[in-house]
Amino acid sequence: MKCFWQKESMSINELCDVHPEPKLHFNELASQINTLQEKGYIGYNDKTKTFYATVSKNDYCVMNIESLVKKCFHNSYMTTLPDLIRRKKLYMNDLLLLKKEIELGGN
Repeated sequence: MKCFWQKESMSINELCDVHPEPKLHFNELASQINTLQEKGYIGYNDKTKTFYATVSKNDYCVMNIESLVKKCFHNSYMTTLPDLIRRKKLYMNDLLLLKKEIELGGN
């Protein structure tokens, strides 16, 4: 997805050329693109024969977080936060900032 956000659209061959090491085989990239297309993250332009991102980086990240919370935390953010606190990944200052954000209406 990073490649598609950096360059607005590209073919699988172009993606093969710019893909970081270790380089993936054309068929592996095609399979990954197909999966991303099925999920609605990537679209295809018939005229230019190129693929492009259909979601922003921020939206993509949020959707992946939502999917993770759903799969791993029984779709409960209230289960997620205490676990992050126990693992020392979330601190009181973070929670205070979240509280302020909630009080401001999430803006």
